[in-house]
Order: sequence, then C-alpha cells, then structure tokens
Amino acid sequence: MVGIKVIRTSEEYTSQMCSFCGVILKSNRKYRGLYVCKNCGMVLNADVNASINILQKEIPNSKWIGDRGCLNHPLMLEIC
Repeated sequence: MVGIKVIRTSEEYTSQMCSFCGVILKSNRKYRGLYVCKNCGMVLNADVNASINILQKEIPNSKWIGDRGCLNHPLMLEIC
C-alpha cells in the first residue's frame, strides 16, 4: 500500500542450512539461538543464519554485510 515490495517465501530448511558453506544438517541447529556448522565450523546466531539464507534464496546476488548475530546482554546495576 505504501510502495514496499513484499516477497512471500518458504522458510523451509533455512535454519538447518549453513549460510556460509551450504551444508544442510538438522543437528547443526544446537538449540534456540545457536547454530554451529559441523562442516565449516561457523558459529552464529541461529535466527541470523536463517535470515541470511532467506536473503540469499530470494536475492541471490545480494551481499550480506553485518555481524554474526552477537548480542549485548543487559546488565543489572546496583545503585548504592
């Protein structure tokens, strides 16, 4: 409605496929939030990995520029 192009796509296997070497192994997804590729050793946030795979699937010539999904965790500070 406002000029933004929307592409509907399947997310099938995007969380199991390594976005760097392309190997698909269900066991690479360790638990929610962690992806470790047994083939190339890449370690990154599982949702970031899946997002990169969806991007590459829909826009094959795209260049992904960013981090590996590292997050800063909030700290609790005690005020004296």
